[in-house]
Amino acid sequence: MSSANGVVTLQSWAAMSQVNILKTITRARGDLSIGSAQGSTWTSPYAGTMGSLPTPVTTGHVVSVVTFNKGSF
Repeated sequence: MSSANGVVTLQSWAAMSQVNILKTITRARGDLSIGSAQGSTWTSPYAGTMGSLPTPVTTGHVVSVVTFNKGSF
């Protein structure tokens, strides 16, 4: 978790094959908070490059990133 300027970002990750990452995203009905890590950035198969990760993650691992803006929680 990181917090700056009224924005809170939650990040989780785990080792998972690319096939299982795609299955997970499909089961989550295309949820854009799930993707694949590339070190300090991450991508989603549906939206492409999603941006920076608060904490670098091993390339290829599944990652989920959710950001809340001040006043939205």
